Amino acid sequence: MVNFYDASGDVKLYKSGVLGSSNSTVTDNCNEESTFFIQVACLVPENRVYARKLMGLLISCLGVLIYCFALTYFDYIRSIEKNKYLDFDVMTITAGDYTIEFDMPHHSFDYFKKVYLNDKSPMSEIAQFRLYVQEELEQRISSLPDLGFDDEPQVIEQSMATKMNKFLMRKQK
Repeated sequence: MVNFYDASGDVKLYKSGVLGSSNSTVTDNCNEESTFFIQVACLVPENRVYARKLMGLLISCLGVLIYCFALTYFDYIRSIEKNKYLDFDVMTITAGDYTIEFDMPHHSFDYFKKVYLNDKSPMSEIAQFRLYVQEELEQRISSLPDLGFDDEPQVIEQSMATKMNKFLMRKQK
C-alpha cells in the first residue's frame, strides 16, 4: 500500500477531482482495501530520441535477418534430408524393387483357360497360371532389343502376389 504524507505527517492526497475536493484526505475517502493507480508519462530527452529510433530500426532489421536466415537454413536442411532419403532408398533393396504389378484384362484369363489350362495336370490352376504368366513375360522381355547394359541376357523370374493366389484359390473352391 502507498502512503502519501504532508508536512504534518498526516496521510493526505491532494488531487482535485480524484477524492472529491482539494482539501479531502486519503483517510476520508479510502480504506485498507483501496487500490491506487498511478500513471507517469515517460519522456525521452530530445538528444536521445534519434538514437532510440535508430536502435529500434537496427533491432527490427536484425530480427528480420535472423528470420530469413532460419528460414533458409531449415529449407536447406529439408533439401539435404530429402536427398539423403533418396540415396538411402536407392542403396537399400526391398521387395518392391523386384515386384512387377500389372493389370490383366479378363479376356487374357479366359484365353489362359481355353489354351493353357489342363485339368488333368497334377499342377494346380494357380501353378499353371503362374507358369503361363512367367513364360509370357519372359518371351516379351526377351524380344526387346538389348540396350547394352549387361554382358549376357538374364531371364526374369516373376513372382505372383499373394492376393492373386488367394483370388484363384477361391475360384477353385
